[in-house]
Amino acid sequence: MDTPGGWFEHPRLKPIKEFLFKYRRHIPAAALLFGFVWDLLTLGRPDRLFENLVIISYLIIAGGTILLLNLKQRRGEEGNTLPLVALLQFSFGNLASALLVLYGHSGTFEGSLLFFLILGGFLIGNEFLRDRYSLIRAHIGAYFLLLFAYFALVVPIALNDISTQAFLISGATALLTIAAFVGVLFAVNRRVMAKNLLALGLVVGGVYGVFNFLYFVNILPPVPLALREIGIYHGLTRETDGSYIAAYEAPRWYEFFNTTSNTFTASPGAHAYCFSSVFAPTGLSTSINHRWERQEASGEWKTLSLVSFSIVGGRETGYRGYSIKTALSAGEWRCSVETPRGALIGRESFTIISATSTPPLTWSVF
Repeated sequence: MDTPGGWFEHPRLKPIKEFLFKYRRHIPAAALLFGFVWDLLTLGRPDRLFENLVIISYLIIAGGTILLLNLKQRRGEEGNTLPLVALLQFSFGNLASALLVLYGHSGTFEGSLLFFLILGGFLIGNEFLRDRYSLIRAHIGAYFLLLFAYFALVVPIALNDISTQAFLISGATALLTIAAFVGVLFAVNRRVMAKNLLALGLVVGGVYGVFNFLYFVNILPPVPLALREIGIYHGLTRETDGSYIAAYEAPRWYEFFNTTSNTFTASPGAHAYCFSSVFAPTGLSTSINHRWERQEASGEWKTLSLVSFSIVGGRETGYRGYSIKTALSAGEWRCSVETPRGALIGRESFTIISATSTPPLTWSVF
């Protein structure tokens, strides 16, 4: 890549110019790392104005940068594009990391692993693919991927609806947006766009197909719902002020992120309570399911009960609810929190062991 010039030619800027030229290959990676750390520190709720303004600004910057790169290509000014390429890397990297942060609040790691690998692979691969950013189809493919991921997050919030219809509207919105953007690029760089039109259609169609596949096989995290807390309790009582009195086996010292122990000691007649707190944006009301399962000798998980109840959005720490399981038997168990269509929001796995007496319990009010 050529040495930066133009406005960098001032003598006082010479050290900066030499530094950027020397480390030019590492500038995009540094921009990605800075953006990722920034998003981790600043992003949280997908229904807040700040988070949406941040993502929209990244989308505008990325789109504007693609437009400028194509304008330079049309004018034959393809050299000296380091600032634009770094800016494109920065905005794409920030978009990917921002969506990883927001999507990471929904679903479980194992349930959403494929989706995280796709977005995470793009975030890392963004650096290795830097030499291909002169190809318009690479720009558009990456841009549409991030557009679709954003609309799949924000459209259900705008509609107060997490149904399949809302997801399909998200996809249609993303398609219309990328079509309009391609139309602008076609006006700017007709020759290159005409040569890539078929390839662009295949790239956009491929991304659209993959997103729909991930959604309908319940791999896509169920945004904008997010699990805030889950645990298995021996006793749970809801007070008139809305607080809960809970009895549970405290997690062992090595169970760092658990609210309750992974071992449930069941005395005769014991009941297990699965308590969950699920965040939903303000204005969104839906239902969730608690699916109680026990692992069979064959290794298969057998559903023993499915309990449904409604939740209402808006509470920062999530809408709280619980289900009860009786007739407990020793073995491997799990309680899964799911959407009505079976998408996994969160899960707590635990081992039941039989005992003749009640184990030592910890009591808390929350």
